[in-house]
Amino acid sequence: MTMAARAGGGSGGINSPIFMDSPLQEDPIRVCLRLRPVNKLETSRRSTNCVKVQTAANNNNNDKSKASYAAILEKGSSATVGGNAIEVISPLQGKFNFTFDQVFQEDASQSLVYQHTAAPLASDLLEGFNCALISYGQTGSGKTHTMMGGNSSDGTTTTATTTTGKKKSSSTSTINDEKSGMIHRLIKDIFQQMKESPPSIEYIVRCSFVEIYLEKILDLLNPANRSIQILEEGSGLGSMMGGSSAAVSSSSLDGNGGNNGNEGGVRIDGASEACCFDQSDVISLLIRGNACRTVSSTKMNTDSSRSHAIFIMSIEQKDNITGISKMSQLQLIDMAGSELGGKDQTVQGTKGTAIHQEARMINKSLSSLDAVVRAVVENQDATRGSSGADAAGGSSIETPYSQSKLTRLLRDAFGGNCRTSIILTASPASYSIAESIRTMKFGHLCRSVKNFVKPSVEMSPMDYRKLLNDTQKKQVDTTNLVNELSAECFQLKQDAKSNKFVESNYSGPLWETIESVLVNGADQVANKSIRGGKEPGDSAELAALREELARTRNELQASKKKREHVESLLAERQSEVAILRTQNDNYSSEKKRNHQDLIVAQSENRLLLQRKHEVENNLRTSQFREYEATVFL
Repeated sequence: MTMAARAGGGSGGINSPIFMDSPLQEDPIRVCLRLRPVNKLETSRRSTNCVKVQTAANNNNNDKSKASYAAILEKGSSATVGGNAIEVISPLQGKFNFTFDQVFQEDASQSLVYQHTAAPLASDLLEGFNCALISYGQTGSGKTHTMMGGNSSDGTTTTATTTTGKKKSSSTSTINDEKSGMIHRLIKDIFQQMKESPPSIEYIVRCSFVEIYLEKILDLLNPANRSIQILEEGSGLGSMMGGSSAAVSSSSLDGNGGNNGNEGGVRIDGASEACCFDQSDVISLLIRGNACRTVSSTKMNTDSSRSHAIFIMSIEQKDNITGISKMSQLQLIDMAGSELGGKDQTVQGTKGTAIHQEARMINKSLSSLDAVVRAVVENQDATRGSSGADAAGGSSIETPYSQSKLTRLLRDAFGGNCRTSIILTASPASYSIAESIRTMKFGHLCRSVKNFVKPSVEMSPMDYRKLLNDTQKKQVDTTNLVNELSAECFQLKQDAKSNKFVESNYSGPLWETIESVLVNGADQVANKSIRGGKEPGDSAELAALREELARTRNELQASKKKREHVESLLAERQSEVAILRTQNDNYSSEKKRNHQDLIVAQSENRLLLQRKHEVENNLRTSQFREYEATVFL
């Protein structure tokens, strides 16, 4: 495994690659629920437990479990990991039943939650699939704890400052593995799998970190950057990775696997990005960005995140032996928590303050996300429930991606080319049960969404050569077919003039069709000769053959153009390889020079330290002699 560096920033990128054809795979969104323990506020309100979790032993309704998770789920403990069905009894709203892919009870550890939810995404990402991990729930329900970890799990200690202040942090030297969140564990697994990959594979890892605050996209890696905007991408997977690291997935797919009026994906233009060589680089970016995230103190949470945080990791990999390249993207989203109106007041508690505006915008974006998910589900249900002709009749609902910046950035995570896992966080206490039910309803709806995924694998030079050879072979076959068809036409004319027809010796489905046309034409010519009359349609079959000949020539021309296109692409790839080799040589020479400069600097530093010690020794000696002289006098 080799980590290669590439300069970041801006929206430029590499040329759009051509990807190997592979069918779209239907991939349902995986939704897991994590219940947190009852907090002090809920205990002071004498809350009762309103959630009953069905145990794994009694659960026979796991209709959406995936094969990729089967091995991991066997490791779970039924005491901590429940089944996939729960019963909620609300004192005001009544009884509800929900089904999820997995339910974690209050005593579930971070490691256990990770193994059931985010662990498979590491291998999927390195296989070329786009992935997304989303935390969703009420404020104070444990979203940030689940994603980022507890105190010092990300190397930081967080405190609230002002009503809409920024989160302060102080770096520590160690990371608490027990309290580490999903993001840190996932990043660790990704780099571990990179380390275990063959040495012929080179990786380029680029990261961006942004937040959506009051419907504005802010750069957490460079808070002074105010030039971030969302741009529409052209269709195709190449444009996704061709931009900056903040490019957001590929062309979005709607419920029936087609573009729902949005042929291109979107990307965040102008966001800062950084190339990372190892796990520590990514963790340092997380600490740096998390320190700038907007937080406030509310009744439900003293460190309530007031923005949607989106960490984007783009990975490009290339096998130098086979020439195969893969491109994938990981989105890690820690959503701001939703709240009811009476629970979102600040500790000081005056209405009309900034926190009410924050809560209003947060609930608006989450409502837009709910509307998007409902539209995707309705479109997919309509497509599955109707025939192809009815589905093409334009009865689908327009998916409202443009209502919010959050929905625009997550368009592929819901119904597009992305493997999505959602972690719902909720409280089982009666004091918070209304928001918990809203969270569970959203998650239950997300389980009905089907994504359509395919790996982003670029063709290698060997694949290009194979395609070129196939094209050349097809061109030769088409040329021979044209010559044979011309000979048949000429023979048909001769036989028609002499009122006889000799069947050809060619075989195959195409020639059987041509021969049937020729036989019918010869019979018509013979019948007309017997009747002694001439009809206007004597040459109808000849005209059909001429049209077939014209179509064959068009196919031949198209094959020639395709061959030329492939040859030009191959030349471009060869030129890119030459450029990259030159850049690699320059980087190697620069590295050697830097190493030499480092050696020189170290020797100078040692010399300076030696001189410093000599000066200090001389100073102490002079002070001692001065003291002796003073005493003597």
